[in-house]
Amino acid sequence: QKTAYEMRISDWSSDVCSSDLFPSHDIEATCSIAREELKKLKRDMKAEELFDVAMVSVEDKDTAQMLTDIFSKIGKDGFVSVETGTVSTTYEVMSGMEVKSGLLSEYFINSGNRFVQNNPVVAVTNINFETPAQVVPFATKLREQEVKLGTPLTMVLIGHAFTKEVIRALASNYMKENNPIMIVPLSIPYFDKNELHGDISSFTGATFIDGVNKKPEDFVFTDTGSCEKVVISDRAYFVGGKGNVNERVEYLRQKIAESSSEFDKERMENRIGGMTSGSAIIKVGAYSEQEKEYRRLKIEDGVNAVRNALVGGIVPGGGLALKEVSGKIGTTILGDALEAPYKQIQKNAGGILEIKPNIHDAYLTIDAALANACSLAGILLTTEVAVADDDRDLDKKED
Repeated sequence: QKTAYEMRISDWSSDVCSSDLFPSHDIEATCSIAREELKKLKRDMKAEELFDVAMVSVEDKDTAQMLTDIFSKIGKDGFVSVETGTVSTTYEVMSGMEVKSGLLSEYFINSGNRFVQNNPVVAVTNINFETPAQVVPFATKLREQEVKLGTPLTMVLIGHAFTKEVIRALASNYMKENNPIMIVPLSIPYFDKNELHGDISSFTGATFIDGVNKKPEDFVFTDTGSCEKVVISDRAYFVGGKGNVNERVEYLRQKIAESSSEFDKERMENRIGGMTSGSAIIKVGAYSEQEKEYRRLKIEDGVNAVRNALVGGIVPGGGLALKEVSGKIGTTILGDALEAPYKQIQKNAGGILEIKPNIHDAYLTIDAALANACSLAGILLTTEVAVADDDRDLDKKED
């Protein structure tokens, strides 16, 4: 669809720029109206429609059914990790927890644009780490345990805050070629810091170190918790915690019953969901690396589409939603462009193609595509310049 926008916009750019001094203003104003009209078309997705949304993205019944089964179990708040596997594609669903805090340094990235670690140990504190000396007790106990077990370990160290000096010291030790001390820092969001510590401790089985009753020098390795996997990018996901959240959930439900604040009640309900929602790990298999990578990307698209549909609802697919919006805003630059995806689909089909009622698009996906296309069009029409990669063979001279 985005390509269709670009195709249409490039056809009109020279004519429009000669007739309108600021064509981007027209697109910007009309885009806001179009997005409001698109919003009116959205509705919540029914459980039986989950398969249809997945199918549009992955184009494979077995894969669509797999995503349907996964999200039916983990819900819209669940976390899904897509990884490369062996020959066959498999998945596993387990408990998971999301923390709205991300990587503190790019030097901890070890997979794509994120940090991924299987079976990490987790230390939960409320300490404001201002100097590297405060991390020494954790590093010492971690190294002692490594020597005892004869295998390297990675620790996720949760604290109230970490200074740049501490982050640099941890990153330097993490990146050492010989005998690295692999400690990855994670700070707790200020708003939830006091209560979230207890949630993470319950989920991972860690002992909370508050820095007052229990100080860094009192830390012992048995204070750590653990989980099956941790993934940290702009947020952190703990999968398969080794703790027991039942008591913590009961504690929060009691606080909800006692609270008179709807805001606090909603926040605690979200925390319960964060501890009890599921997580899934999909291991993509195929006989060749090329096919495996293709399937992985398709499944990631499917995961994003289904999640967007669960969170933001759905609109008619096959270009119908944008075509209907076009009819609402009339004959304008954008109004004509909005019909391009539908027309392109019809052209690809070689004639009149009936869009079945079970073809849906995620509202958030289409809304983002519309907003991005309008932004791109405004820039192109204003500057009349675009930079693109030239993939032609430069050694061949063209006539």
